[in-house]
Amino acid sequence: MLEKALEDWLARGGARTFNIQPATFTGSLRGVQAVAQIEPDDILVTVPEELLVSTSAARSSTDFSPYLHEAASLSPLQVLAAFLLFELSKGSASFWSPYLDSLPHTYTSLFWFSPQEAEQLQAPHAIAAAEAARQEVRQSHAAVRPLLARLGIPDKYRGLSAMRWALATLNSRTMYLDGDPAGVLMPFGDLHNHSPPPAPALPDLGGAQRLGGPDQDGMQPSLCSEHKGHGDGTFDSETRVYKLHARTRYLPGEQVFLCYGSHSNLDLLEHYGFVLDDNPHDAALLPVGALPDGQLQGSVQPRECWLHPCGTPSWGLLRALRTWAATSCGHGARKHAALEGMRVSQESEAIAMSALRSLCSGVLDDLPTSCSNDEEILARDIISGALSEQEVLAVRWRRLYKQSLLNCIALAQAVMYDCQYAAEQGQCLS
Repeated sequence: MLEKALEDWLARGGARTFNIQPATFTGSLRGVQAVAQIEPDDILVTVPEELLVSTSAARSSTDFSPYLHEAASLSPLQVLAAFLLFELSKGSASFWSPYLDSLPHTYTSLFWFSPQEAEQLQAPHAIAAAEAARQEVRQSHAAVRPLLARLGIPDKYRGLSAMRWALATLNSRTMYLDGDPAGVLMPFGDLHNHSPPPAPALPDLGGAQRLGGPDQDGMQPSLCSEHKGHGDGTFDSETRVYKLHARTRYLPGEQVFLCYGSHSNLDLLEHYGFVLDDNPHDAALLPVGALPDGQLQGSVQPRECWLHPCGTPSWGLLRALRTWAATSCGHGARKHAALEGMRVSQESEAIAMSALRSLCSGVLDDLPTSCSNDEEILARDIISGALSEQEVLAVRWRRLYKQSLLNCIALAQAVMYDCQYAAEQGQCLS
């Protein structure tokens, strides 16, 4: 249930909910529950502009905006972080105090990882992401500190830990707002949990289907509004209210979700502080420098060098592997087939899959623990509770990362076997 003060404040401000209520689900997870049947496109909640915490509100504030002319270099996110801390420092005198009082005091996103906890991620790119989050806190704090000092707020709201809290709050809870890259805090709306959009199309390792679709440029789609089955938020410029709509049918008692975007588990951990065991948009990043050939390394962009959770390589990585393998075995004249998403030959496909298998095996060998080790660590922690929340999330993330690599090794091995069998049977590709 909502805190009574927040519920009353929302009602006085004109916020409305339709057939939903706050609820607690399995594992003490707070979320939003349907109390009656909800149909696609039904409005779930409306919140007037006056209740939103945004840069527009910051620039309209008579006791905050006069100081902004000396802070023209701040990004919209830094302005919103400063405004959030300014309002928080007012305590009960803030218009938004019932909402601010309801916000978490701590988070589990990468902003909240200590260097020691970040090391538990093991994969270098994930550790680097955690360090980048800490660096963002330090840089934003240095940029915003003069403004906070001129505002005259107490020291506890001007320190590095306060900035970490503000950035973690904004990264995990803001809604999209057209024209404002900082987004907007929407009271009540930010109670909805995430459900990912449908899985992207996968490259066809059989070669029968032309590759492309959502994975065409090496990345995954980011617009959830195109997918039925997920909530969607928009600001109505005529009525000046923010609305959330349902994108699927919900029955009474079911949890009502929003879609935060097509995020990998590392993205979810970085910004929202959780990972999904079954995330169709997860992406296991691989180091380009570990590819077995310099020419191959030069043909793959870092943003393309990743695996789907099932082990299938991205379109960009598979295309580069097939093109390189075709040249390696003397079939360079037919490498155009690789560019069209098809096998070049049984021989070249086996070479490509062998390189992919070696790449994944090498990455796994360089990590301190195995996937099964991580499963044992998590099982022991259920009993002992010795790990911090961040450490548990780190182990969960790295286990899922390693599982994607293991899936790729098994997939590559199966394709290599099929190629060998086809060659023995005298089958060839026309």
